[in-house]
Amino acid sequence: MSLQARLIQASSRLLIKRRPRDMAKAVRHFRRVARPLFPTLLPRGFAAHDDTVGGVPCARLRGGPSARSILYLHGGGFVAGRPDTYFNFSSRLGALLGAEALLPRYRLAPEHPFPAAVEDALAVYRALLDEGREAADVVVVGDSAGGCLVLSLLLAAREAGLPLPAAGCAISPVADQAYSGGSYSSNDRSDPMLTEAIIGHFRQAYTPTPEQQQDPLASPLRGDFAGLPPLLLTVSQDECLYDHSLQVAAKAREAGVPVALLERPGLVHIWPVLVPYLPEAREDLRWIADRLRAALDGAGGAIGEQA
Repeated sequence: MSLQARLIQASSRLLIKRRPRDMAKAVRHFRRVARPLFPTLLPRGFAAHDDTVGGVPCARLRGGPSARSILYLHGGGFVAGRPDTYFNFSSRLGALLGAEALLPRYRLAPEHPFPAAVEDALAVYRALLDEGREAADVVVVGDSAGGCLVLSLLLAAREAGLPLPAAGCAISPVADQAYSGGSYSSNDRSDPMLTEAIIGHFRQAYTPTPEQQQDPLASPLRGDFAGLPPLLLTVSQDECLYDHSLQVAAKAREAGVPVALLERPGLVHIWPVLVPYLPEAREDLRWIADRLRAALDGAGGAIGEQA
């Protein structure tokens, strides 16, 4: 593990990791720390502008004309986060894929609980297709809560009868709002960023009722994966959400969905998005890009191998 990774681990433990006593404190804390984490940096040649797509405010990053799109759904526990935190990662990925990046400012809980975020993601995806984008030229990517929304969007688009994107990539996704125990408990101390307690508060903010927690569009692990496009998953073996990625991978393979799983020891939650700072992230960005490019080129079935 690199020195940079160790420093980010230490700073995450100091600044982010908490065990708040109630949901309101958890939301305030995460909204505060999510704002200044990473500066907005764009690779040379890329520019960002505001747009409204499907009635949802979005940031659009372009490095030139492209027939391909990355729909990027940001993380933040469903309660926080903003697109510009992910400008660097999504535009670098766009440069490697020859694609624009579209980042929705979807509605956040607890003010807008489930299904608001899923509705916004689906509206943006539908509008992309209405703009004339071919589904085969779109990939959907997201981290943490946004990784959950990647899976939820794929299920919702299939339910709506829409053509599905070339691939989905979920970075350390949440996958089951009704989950308890497992790596939530066993990795509570080893995870440098998240705790079982704060995840529980985010769950309550996003899905306040048991019925919502059981809904497959909130908890994709409870849905049917048959017919979904190829999936990429990345997860740290030390994080509270470790089990979710393993279970998503297993469920996808059982349904005949090509899936590639990248798991690393010791790294912080959602480490691939930390491209400007982590050598591990720069390496794994290429792992992600190579497999998404294969899917966009029509060879998605080839990504179904373990890293």
